[in-house]
Amino acid sequence: MLLALGALGLVAAPSASACSCVPLVLNKQTFKRWDAAVVGRVVSTKPRGARAVHKVRLLRVYRGARLKKRRFVRITTARHGASCGLEPDRNGRFAAFLYKRPRSGPWRTNLCLQADPAAMRRAAKKLGYARTLGCG
Repeated sequence: MLLALGALGLVAAPSASACSCVPLVLNKQTFKRWDAAVVGRVVSTKPRGARAVHKVRLLRVYRGARLKKRRFVRITTARHGASCGLEPDRNGRFAAFLYKRPRSGPWRTNLCLQADPAAMRRAAKKLGYARTLGCG
């Protein structure tokens, strides 16, 4: 009887979410597909249920006319990397493609749209995307 209850507990246990991404290719189609390509540093994070809103200091903007003159942007993601949320390095730095859906909504990204900052810089330079330095 105890064994049967234990097995029932295993069946009833909630499944964990896991993020699974196809490798991101940094080519012209990828840069054109998304609304912005940036390198930033997370300065604060506010959990909002299953989501998180990150306040990000923009360090580089390679694509995204609406961001080129801004110092900071708020980006909404899943709350944890396991559910495809943003995963900056230990200093809070990351590179990612951003999008707005709908156009009037918040900036968004996910783990599958993150790239190595140096790799994004090289690809942007090769593809002719002008680099805009963040302020400060």
